[in-house]
Amino acid sequence: MLPTISLEPEVTHYLNDNYANSAVLNKTQYSAWVKVQMPIYQGGAMTASATPPSKVWRRRMRRSKPPSWTPARS
Repeated sequence: MLPTISLEPEVTHYLNDNYANSAVLNKTQYSAWVKVQMPIYQGGAMTASATPPSKVWRRRMRRSKPPSWTPARS
């Protein structure tokens, strides 16, 4: 579960920016965002990637063996 880091630049250009009582008619705004994403839960993906499927199958077969048969006493 490694994080993903990305840089997201943004440029916004405003025309006729006089709504805020400003004398500036053209305005360009630059910004850059650093985005970090990391999965919180991957539903057992780490265990599945660490254990080969053949070992998982053998482990499940050992757990699911029925108890040895014994005749009922009368």
